[in-house]
Amino acid sequence: MPRLGGWLRTLAGLLCTLLAASAPAQQPDPELEQIRDKLAKSLPDVQRQNIVRSPAPGLYEIHQAHAFGYVTADGRYLVSGDLIDMQSGARLTDQRRNQERLQSVLDQAGNAIVFAPPPGQARQWVTIFTDVDCHYCKLLHKEIDAINDAGIGVRYLFFSKDGKPSQAFDEAQKVWCDVDRQGVLSTALLTGKLPRRAAGACPNPVESQYELAKAMGLRGTPATILPDGSVLYGFVKAREFVKQVDEHPAR
Repeated sequence: MPRLGGWLRTLAGLLCTLLAASAPAQQPDPELEQIRDKLAKSLPDVQRQNIVRSPAPGLYEIHQAHAFGYVTADGRYLVSGDLIDMQSGARLTDQRRNQERLQSVLDQAGNAIVFAPPPGQARQWVTIFTDVDCHYCKLLHKEIDAINDAGIGVRYLFFSKDGKPSQAFDEAQKVWCDVDRQGVLSTALLTGKLPRRAAGACPNPVESQYELAKAMGLRGTPATILPDGSVLYGFVKAREFVKQVDEHPAR
């Protein structure tokens, strides 16, 4: 029987070459680059890639650390505020803000404490900023089993309402530094009991999560980042929680 390994590898390489050749090249945008050059002088803290065309003709979007604005094509006028499509009613800046917020929490997914359905059974994911001293966070966590049973996975990040340093901030670090983070977080939220490990006894992401929540302008806890990046504040029962998740699917 002939050996096909070399032939198959050659064919695979040829297909990859053809696909790469057929992929559309990104077209240069001289006007955009000109705007970026102008703003590099007046807004040096804004990265070039954060200056892009907006849906509104003649306006360019600028964003930095979850703050959005717009600038005219000549680089002279800066517009602070939200862009709304008066024809469709779409809140365009909110949509972009949601995209940025969602990407930011996804970047923290590896540092989250996860409560989820069995592997492969989560149909939607949310991120909840929680605080072990927050009354409504505790009420929401009592619904976690029902939320998981509805096919929704939860990633917990910390946002201590009292800032740092504070008791709540230290408690969040104690939870993170325990070998059983999930179990200790549940115990902390349901009973108020915490491990005795010293705060900050291990490298932890609590401060970076706190700073992220502030940068996103979150106003309190629990703050749930829904699959489309919008925010649901406060406590709701599992049935309403699931309804809100389903009404804000990932885009």
